[in-house]
Formats: sequence, C-alpha cells, structure tokens
Amino acid sequence: MSKIKHKIAVISGKGGVGKTLVAINLAMGLARNNRTNKVAILDADLTGPCVPKMLGLQGKKWVVDQTGYAL
Repeated sequence: MSKIKHKIAVISGKGGVGKTLVAINLAMGLARNNRTNKVAILDADLTGPCVPKMLGLQGKKWVVDQTGYAL
C-alpha cells in the first residue's frame, strides 16, 4: 500500500447501501478522466466480492505480466 499515492475508502457499517456501486463508479470515472494514472479496486467484502460480477468479469481468467499487473 505504501506505493499507492492516493487511496479512497468507501465504507459503511450497514450492508446493502451501495458501497460497491459507488466504488465502481468512482474508479471508472477516475480512470476515464485521467488515463495517465492507473486505477484499481480492492474489494474486501467478507461475504463475497461482487465487483467482478458488477463489471462483467466473473469467471474470466486473469493473466499477470512480468511487472505484476493483471491484464
């Protein structure tokens, strides 16, 4: 985490309030508006991450290159 310059946390004490939706929209907006920086999402949902499902990535194979970035 020390290599990450800016971090934004989307948190709540209650489930089902749209945290994942806000996080995805925020990440997509940041990625779209600033193509020189990389944007990532860390979904730490204890009951099961739904970011891959919401982004249509569920069941997709991830490939990591030599630099450690997933493609």
